[in-house]
Amino acid sequence: MSASPNLGGRRGALSDWITQRWVQLTGKSVDLGNCPWLNGPVGDVDVIGSAFFRRLAQKKQLAFVEDGPGRGLIDDFSRLRGPGCKRKDVDARVVAFYENTAEFEFDVWSEWCGAFRPFGRAFATVFSRRLQQLNVPLSPLDTKLGITTNVVHLKDASGRVVYTAWKVIGRAFAIYWSWDGTEHWA
Repeated sequence: MSASPNLGGRRGALSDWITQRWVQLTGKSVDLGNCPWLNGPVGDVDVIGSAFFRRLAQKKQLAFVEDGPGRGLIDDFSRLRGPGCKRKDVDARVVAFYENTAEFEFDVWSEWCGAFRPFGRAFATVFSRRLQQLNVPLSPLDTKLGITTNVVHLKDASGRVVYTAWKVIGRAFAIYWSWDGTEHWA
């Protein structure tokens, strides 16, 4: 049983609809032409989940590449250059992680501070479990058996990486990160 009734169509769950109205009332409009990094793929209203990037690849006619060499969050760290980020100032191990993320293993211990734990559980109940997105570990036991990670590239016909997705999956959670490869600094 869902924690929030479904309103049907593009409105989705009641909790999502209320959250969207709250954002519209309290947020500010953004011109995506001035903030292109915010113009990313948008998930479905019912479930996002681990198959989201496969569906995106199919929808946009992109190749879904989940194995092989050179699968980092970014192919060249210097593409992140900007006023506060110069490759020469970043530790080589950080650069190696970003450029070769799929080669790394993780050992994670996570625990919520007592005062925030109820908010994490509420978020998981209302949004994360239903959407299968932003399922962060809620207790140390969620990562006791380890986590698996995989970097997926969505490539166009020329072989250019259009989207990068980083899937982090544990016993009771999954986190997905993506980047469209667009350079956003002048």
